[in-house]
Amino acid sequence: MANKPNDLSGTGEPSDSSPPKFQRRSVQVSPTNHDPRTPQEAVLCNLFAEFLGIDRIGIHDSFFDLGGHSLLATRLISRIRNTFSVDVEISDIFEEPTVSEFAKKITSAAPKTWPSLHPRTREP
Repeated sequence: MANKPNDLSGTGEPSDSSPPKFQRRSVQVSPTNHDPRTPQEAVLCNLFAEFLGIDRIGIHDSFFDLGGHSLLATRLISRIRNTFSVDVEISDIFEEPTVSEFAKKITSAAPKTWPSLHPRTREP
């Protein structure tokens, strides 16, 4: 079996470990596509569009109607948590699948908290 150009090991696994790049695709957004009203909605629109692989999304377009699925939702929620430093759950995107609705969730979400770290002494 001949190795493909990106296959260094001969196992069929790609040699580069970077995540695949999303190809932009054309999707019909709602005819009443509304632009973001707040900076928070603008960031969410960009994140939704990035994960869906589309150029733009309106604040009333549903993540799932435009091709989103549970795996993408999991990745999107992780990015939202890091971007906004809030504690949101994967179920939130299923309950509030539009940017307009999800922005309200972020506003009311608790800030992301990190456990306190304390130095420990090493015992002999």
